[in-house]
Amino acid sequence: MEKGAAVISCSWAPATINFSLSLAQRNILTQAATQGRGGKGCVIVFSAGNANRPVSGTINEKGWPRNAVSGRTEWLSGFAVHPDVITVSACTSWNRKAAYSNWGSHIAVAAPSNNAPPNVGLSKIGTVNTGPELKSSLPGRGMVTSDRTGSAGYNRDAYTRTFGGTSSSCPVVAGVAGLMLSANPNLTAREVKQILQETADKIMDDEPDPQLGLRHGTYDNNGHSQWFGYGRVNAARAVAEARRRLWRGRSHTQVVEQSESVPVSIPDNRAEGVVRSLQFRDRGTVQDLYVEVRLEHDFLGDVMVHLRLPSGRLLLLQGRTLGTQQQLEQRYDLSNTPILMQAIGENAAGTWRLQVSDRAPGHTGQLLGWQLNLALNSEN
Repeated sequence: MEKGAAVISCSWAPATINFSLSLAQRNILTQAATQGRGGKGCVIVFSAGNANRPVSGTINEKGWPRNAVSGRTEWLSGFAVHPDVITVSACTSWNRKAAYSNWGSHIAVAAPSNNAPPNVGLSKIGTVNTGPELKSSLPGRGMVTSDRTGSAGYNRDAYTRTFGGTSSSCPVVAGVAGLMLSANPNLTAREVKQILQETADKIMDDEPDPQLGLRHGTYDNNGHSQWFGYGRVNAARAVAEARRRLWRGRSHTQVVEQSESVPVSIPDNRAEGVVRSLQFRDRGTVQDLYVEVRLEHDFLGDVMVHLRLPSGRLLLLQGRTLGTQQQLEQRYDLSNTPILMQAIGENAAGTWRLQVSDRAPGHTGQLLGWQLNLALNSEN
């Protein structure tokens, strides 16, 4: 939280069957989820676990290797049941429950992962498969993800197919949360969780669990499944809803714009670049805006474009991502440049500055012109 994290992804669990949080642990999670990110809260995502057991509940255990666990056993994952976290279970590529995935009323959403026998890490004997032994086939594709290169990774190349479990489904949801905050940085952590749950796909699995024979793959009257939470995460729908909420509670009473179309050279390899200013005298707070920029350059991959607000805050509109392109005519708005959300609520009156800088030697160009459009909620 102190490092400015927006999303905290936790693909791990304690090596024990019953783990309750200390008061300090509960409090730090609540603090991060409510006070992080400038009071909007860090989004905290936890994996449900891979034992095919409830994150909180009792199972009459039998059939474990070496009789490691037997009899009436209380299962508890203290992190997974914390009310301020997003607990993620795993489904397969067939939209079925992954055989290992933990489950229960605290599951928020599911995400795709591989399929494999359930297991759990125990402090005294290490990782063991849970009982009874699974003898049926477990269909489903594995996950492909980037990997540390060479001997440090799972495989020799830069990718692996062996990463799985809820340790794999958890970062899928964390990544979607990151996309949502990129689209709408004003969302609170609770709103992110709510949107993920409301936009999830209601996949169903009416087959019995091959290990315990349980059937929890349907949804109750509240739309919740013990296996899948509120459904399988849907990135497109979640991001679309995050964008839609950009406008909730915002309206404007006037639109003002200014522009400049006098070409000016961009100094080669100088971080300060060229700065052009537009002066607004209109009173009111910004509710929406866009910036149009036109420039030409021998190698646009050298160029960065910033907007400086009247308050002094500097926003990056364009990084060095344009490669060998030589012409740029671009409109930057809230939908394609989420950092502009930081201008919402800004007082319009004052000097708005566009800074265009060349960050590498050997190529030159010029700023042809720019325009700033502000939608204001005018002051009376």
